[in-house]
Amino acid sequence: PRHFIYKGYALFAYLRMIYVAFYLVFFSGMNFDVIICDQISACIPILRWAKAKIIFYCHFPDQLLTQRKTWLKKAYRWPIDTLEEKTTGMADVVMVNSNFTANVFHSTFQSLSHINPSVLYPSLNFT
Repeated sequence: PRHFIYKGYALFAYLRMIYVAFYLVFFSGMNFDVIICDQISACIPILRWAKAKIIFYCHFPDQLLTQRKTWLKKAYRWPIDTLEEKTTGMADVVMVNSNFTANVFHSTFQSLSHINPSVLYPSLNFT
């Protein structure tokens, strides 16, 4: 599901990505040289079992896309935000969609100061 009574969108998105990564690595029977992970990094620890190079494409840090007005929301987001930072750092290569996002990446993920994300601008839609 995407949510439970319109709550937990981030949690369910993370669980879906982990589920898909688990299937891909352990049950699909496919072998990969490179895996591109887009937007949610929580699946990277599982994808690493595939022994492929992992590229994480960061559009914008997820933890900056929500407000924390209540203690319950802060408690809900803390493990998700921590997991996002730790697992993003597990990618072999981190790419961002602009220099602006690279700067936001550095200011948000302070424990990942050793990572210099490459900028890969989104392509144009010609259709």
